[in-house]
Amino acid sequence: MRTDYHASLQPQGVYHFYNKTVSQRKLFYDHKDYTRFLNKFKKYFTAYMDIVAYCLIPNHFHFMVKVKTISPTIRKLIAKEKTQAAFKFLSNEDTFNEFLSDQFRRFLSGHSLYINHKYDIQGSLLLKKTKRTAVVTDTKLYDLLCYIHHNPIHHGLTITYGDWPYSSFSDYLKESSLVTSHLIFENLGNGDIHLGKIEFIKLHQEYQANYSQK
Repeated sequence: MRTDYHASLQPQGVYHFYNKTVSQRKLFYDHKDYTRFLNKFKKYFTAYMDIVAYCLIPNHFHFMVKVKTISPTIRKLIAKEKTQAAFKFLSNEDTFNEFLSDQFRRFLSGHSLYINHKYDIQGSLLLKKTKRTAVVTDTKLYDLLCYIHHNPIHHGLTITYGDWPYSSFSDYLKESSLVTSHLIFENLGNGDIHLGKIEFIKLHQEYQANYSQK
C-alpha cells in the first residue's frame, strides 16, 4: 500500500510529523533553541493535539500526536487564534485539517525566522513540506514510539534513551505534563498504569537490542 505523506488530519487520528533541514543546516544550536521550539509547539498545538512522542536532534524533528475531538471549548480556543485559517474553519469555509496545517506553517515559519535572525543566516531552513503519516495500528504505534526515541542513538548522539534531553522518553518516566503518557501506559498495561510503564521500558529495550542486530 502506498504511503500518504500528507495525510488529512482527523479528530481522534494519530499522526507522525517529521521534517529536516536543507543542506544539513542546523535546526537547533543550543539548549535555548530546543526548549523554545518545544514551548512554541505547545503554544500552537497542545490545545488541539495530545503529544504521544517527540524527538528533536540538531537537523530534524519527529512528533507523534493524537488529534483531539472538536468540542465547544476547542472552538473557543480556535477563535482566540485570530488567524484567517481560524476564521475560515469557524465559518465552515475550511476543514479542521486546513486550520491545523496553517498552525504548522506558522509554527515552523516562526522557528526559521528565529534561527536565521539569531545566527545571522539567510535562506530556507527546512524542506518545504513537512511529512505526516497516519498511524492506524497499535503495532505501528509502538514501533514508531521506539523509533522516535531511538533517533539520538541511531545518529550517535547518545548511547541510551534517557540520556538525550530532547526526546519524550524521559518525559514518560517522570510523567511530564508535556506528553499524554496514560494513552500509552494504559494500552500497554491493559488499564494498569504501573504495568504499562514496565512494558514501556521493556519495549524500548527490545527495540534497541533488535536494532543493533540489523
